[in-house]
Amino acid sequence: MAVRSNSAAESVETEFSITRVFDAPRALVWKAFTEPERLEQWWGPRGFNTHVLKLELRPGGVFLYSQRMPDGRDLWGKWVYREIVAPERLVIVNSFCDEKEHLSAPV
Repeated sequence: MAVRSNSAAESVETEFSITRVFDAPRALVWKAFTEPERLEQWWGPRGFNTHVLKLELRPGGVFLYSQRMPDGRDLWGKWVYREIVAPERLVIVNSFCDEKEHLSAPV
């Protein structure tokens, strides 16, 4: 019987795409995804409060945020921007992390 390992060295990068159509002006949707004050109003599950710590809107830049859960615990998330074509395309890597941007699980 073969033995399988789940080591990071053997992991395969998996990619998936999410496409969504909004009934709103393109410029407004772009702002909702790229302006910190707008992201804080809607990003995350209901009942969570989002706080943007960093938003560097450039390829290689980071969007670092925390989300306070109703029970007071904080979750941390990080986007790394791969491609930006305003106002039509954002390609990101979305991960969970801690407040120092250390990933919670291998990507």
